[in-house]
Amino acid sequence: MTAFAHARVVVPRPVSTPLTTTVAPVDYDSAIVARLRDSHGEPCFPQTFSWLLRRQHSDGTWGADRLHAHDRLVSTLAAIRCLHEARVAPAAVDRALQTIPRLIAHLGEDNNETVGFEVIAPHLLDWCHAAGLPLPTLHLLNGRKQADATDELRAPSMLLLAERQRRTARIAHGITGTIVFSLEGLDTVPPEASRLIAPRGSLLASPSATAAYLDRYPATPQSWAYLAWLAQQNDGGIPAVHPLDSFVSSWSCLYLDLSGQGRSRLAWRLRARAIRSWTAHGASYSDEFPIPNADDTAVNFLIQRNAGLTPDPQVFEPFLTPNGARCYAHEHDMSASANVHVLLALRAAPATPQRDAWIASMLRYLTQVVRQRADGLLADKWHLSPIYTTSHAMLATYGLDEQLWTQLRDALLQAQEPDGAWGAEGGSAEEVAYGLHALCLTDPVRSAAAIRAGAGALRRLRHQPPPSLWIGKSLYLPYQVVARAITAAEILVAAGA
Repeated sequence: MTAFAHARVVVPRPVSTPLTTTVAPVDYDSAIVARLRDSHGEPCFPQTFSWLLRRQHSDGTWGADRLHAHDRLVSTLAAIRCLHEARVAPAAVDRALQTIPRLIAHLGEDNNETVGFEVIAPHLLDWCHAAGLPLPTLHLLNGRKQADATDELRAPSMLLLAERQRRTARIAHGITGTIVFSLEGLDTVPPEASRLIAPRGSLLASPSATAAYLDRYPATPQSWAYLAWLAQQNDGGIPAVHPLDSFVSSWSCLYLDLSGQGRSRLAWRLRARAIRSWTAHGASYSDEFPIPNADDTAVNFLIQRNAGLTPDPQVFEPFLTPNGARCYAHEHDMSASANVHVLLALRAAPATPQRDAWIASMLRYLTQVVRQRADGLLADKWHLSPIYTTSHAMLATYGLDEQLWTQLRDALLQAQEPDGAWGAEGGSAEEVAYGLHALCLTDPVRSAAAIRAGAGALRRLRHQPPPSLWIGKSLYLPYQVVARAITAAEILVAAGA
């Protein structure tokens, strides 16, 4: 981004990342894959059971380290199912069953649900009921707890009623589009899903969806090889998505651009790899997920503009509405980060009346969303931390909407902890990096004290285990992108020192 160009500085030693997959293994996909059996009824991935049992939290749940009820619920239910079917660790299953009512009761506290939750959660609850598992008594109708200790638990369709209704409506529209990404939450696997199997074996880059397909159509050798390779890379653990090639390349390149490293050999390699994923309809996060989205389209568009290329801004037309940008054409709720990134991309496009109208619609949307939170931060459906979206929104509104940018800057400064960190539970290097990006690139003088404090927090948190903050079907961690974001923050701090 030429508006934020910096002099070339010495690059710090990169954050270490595993030399395996680009996404950390997660409990949810691991549990779904662990269910697969061979023709003799033996588990195909026995090492995944050991990996999964090591991951159970002290409170009996499974899921990411940061508590997010939607993530914990689907992860725990998936683990219960696979362990119970295999007759493995019954004591662990019993402990997990006791947590389900509590997790359901806390769903309303999450800012956003996980992907496909309305399809996956009712499906797993129905399985528990059909298996006769003794779920503790709790009734929830439309998110409201109804205590009645004398009643026995009815069919889980009584739980998460609103989600079940959404599930029915989505399935009624046909097994097409993004719902196939959550294939494991459907009651049937249509044979036409075979056309979505990529040459490397994945179904839409989702290990759990691939496992669901193999469970119904096992004569798919490339998909077995795909899952076997993933399990081998992480000692039995399965990542939330693989491959994540387009996303990793474009977002890593963006952070190099932001930190003044856009002309490096690495940046050109990443840029070229990302551009290979570009189509006339935009970009997806993976070459094996053929449906473009506004978020990845925007970042890919932006890194092309940063290199002097001229992609057509009309690629955004299907995503734009008078009320802002949609990430996918048929999503039921808009994404703040998609609006932020499309806004950032369109600022780099030539001015036209249509472009200006699109920018105005996204500014109206973001202004409205900011007003909905008491802390003035921007929450988002794709990332657990509001620091991520708020930071990127500061970059997108800087020099464009002074009032909105000031509100976001003030909210970001207010959210910084006394020790300089950003984020819940003591913060993380990833969240601190986002805060530093925004302040170093848009307010380096007035926010100098906050930047110094943040730099200290980044040094302290840099080598701590990173939390999973990205929202998919469960919370996940894209190692390489997070590592690039952290390194970019260090470069920006060093450049301003």
